[in-house]
Amino acid sequence: MRRVIAASLLTVLTAGCASSTVGGTAGSAQPGGGGTATGIPARKIEVGIAAQGSTVTVHPNDVVQVRLQSTYWRFEPVTSGVLSRGTFVAKPSHGHIVPGTGTGTIIATFRALRAGTARVNAARQSCGEAMRCVGGQGSFTMTVVVH
Repeated sequence: MRRVIAASLLTVLTAGCASSTVGGTAGSAQPGGGGTATGIPARKIEVGIAAQGSTVTVHPNDVVQVRLQSTYWRFEPVTSGVLSRGTFVAKPSHGHIVPGTGTGTIIATFRALRAGTARVNAARQSCGEAMRCVGGQGSFTMTVVVH
C-alpha cells in the first residue's frame, strides 16, 4: 500500500516538471519563456540520436532541440506549420571545425507553433572520414506531436 501511495505521489510531483529528456540529453526550463493560453510554462526538450524513430509530445511554445553528433547531418525543412522552420548550428567539438572530418555536433532548434503533428528528418551520406553510411546510420526521423 505504501508503494502505491509513494508511486502516486511521485507521479503527481513529477508531472509538473518544466523539462523533458529523450535520447539521453538533459532538458532545461526556459526562464521567462512565456507560456501558453493554458498556463503551462514553455519547456525546452533536448533529444539526441537515441530519439531515432520516437514520438515526442510537446505543448505550443515549447522548444525542441535535436543534437546529432557529426556536422555531416543535414535536416530537411519542416513544412507542416506545426513547428517553426528551425535554426541550425554546427558546434565544433574541439574549438574549431576541421573541414572534411565531420567532427562536432549539428543542433536543430524548433518552436512548437500550434497543435498537430510534424516530422523532423535528417540525413547524412558520410559516417566518418571517407566512410559511407550503411543501414540506418545515415538517417534520423522523429515525430513531434503538439497538444
